[in-house]
Amino acid sequence: MKNITAFFILTFIFIHLHAQQKDIDAVKKIEQTRISSLVTKDTAALNKIFADDVIFVNTLGETLDKKKVLVLIMEPERKYTKAQIDSITSIRIIGNTAILMTKTTLTRTLHNVVSFLHNSQMAVYEKRKNNWVLVALHTTLLNAK
Repeated sequence: MKNITAFFILTFIFIHLHAQQKDIDAVKKIEQTRISSLVTKDTAALNKIFADDVIFVNTLGETLDKKKVLVLIMEPERKYTKAQIDSITSIRIIGNTAILMTKTTLTRTLHNVVSFLHNSQMAVYEKRKNNWVLVALHTTLLNAK
């Protein structure tokens, strides 16, 4: 009887870990799409990634909503020529919430001034209706040139 119970417990753990890895992979892919969409100004993709109630805290400490961020991305004088994830420093799944910590590098032209931005970001995703959506993003500027 103990062997059967142990078998079921181990099977449950394996299935849970496999499902969690699939969620981790999905969140990583969505985050890569989010970052890449800055360069292409793909607001259609971003609109799907961002929850309607998403909260952004930018490098100036300002709190922005979804509509404001999408408007900023589309500003003609704002252009990202490079946006990449340098590293994923941590990712955790807790229930239907994923917390992702990354280091990113962006090359941005704003009002004809080119900046090279190195950031640390904490993105919080929530699984809603079986889809992962970004519900919070906090960006800290590590350095700029």
